[in-house]
Amino acid sequence: MENVIKGADISAEQVKKWKQQYGLLGKFKVIEGGVEKITFVRKPTNKEIDFASANLTRGMLTQYGITLFNTCKIGGDDITTEEGLRTVGQRMNEMIEAAEVEFEKI
Repeated sequence: MENVIKGADISAEQVKKWKQQYGLLGKFKVIEGGVEKITFVRKPTNKEIDFASANLTRGMLTQYGITLFNTCKIGGDDITTEEGLRTVGQRMNEMIEAAEVEFEKI
């Protein structure tokens, strides 16, 4: 991960730079201990998805999403609670873009 910018300090200009650099971005807002934390992630590469998927073969569904989150985080506040990490991990699949494909068995 590059220089981490805390959630409260992330400007619209910074988000624009990240969008130019990474394309699709995600923004998580998580409440931990009564404090709102803001974290940005980029979409994962195929290699990163494959790496995280190794957790699935071991039955570690939660760790799959957390691995993707930790790999793709580009800035913001650290998410530290089990509940926070589990929740953002569950949402990381939304960052995986898929092409629109038609298939016909003939």
